[in-house]
Amino acid sequence: MKWRLNSSDWNLFLFMNPFAAGVELFQQVNGVYIGDQGVENDLIENLSAFNNRNILSIRVKSSVLQSGIYDLRPDVSRDVYRLQHTRVTTQVKPQNTVERCLGSITMDNDAYGRYRGEVQICRRDLEANHRVNVIGLVIEEDLPLLALLESGQSVNLQCVELYI
Repeated sequence: MKWRLNSSDWNLFLFMNPFAAGVELFQQVNGVYIGDQGVENDLIENLSAFNNRNILSIRVKSSVLQSGIYDLRPDVSRDVYRLQHTRVTTQVKPQNTVERCLGSITMDNDAYGRYRGEVQICRRDLEANHRVNVIGLVIEEDLPLLALLESGQSVNLQCVELYI
């Protein structure tokens, strides 16, 4: 049986996020050695944080969310990763309540009652919801990292651009 590639399949071979590849290796083997001389974008530091403290670093665009380490809730949701300790008692007005794509970062607004302020990262495409504000996006290059997240894990969200 011959294996055939379509021209669109070549993208799989042209680029794979090196951090995602390293994390995937750490999940399957005891040690990872990096032989590239020109390692960039804090790869060694991020892999070390994952290996030693189980912190997965993800770059995002947001004008609302602050960079920092967040813990994922231990209860699993089919649609979103829910960040712990993000609910607020202050007002969160409905705005940008648009369709949510994979990697959208959302915040529940006042219409969600006690869940107001809770931040989530979408695991799949979701319809617009008048109770949910879209406040950012995971950068496209880091979308493969979402599949590697586990419940209860820590995630270092690094805001690298403003989301408008």
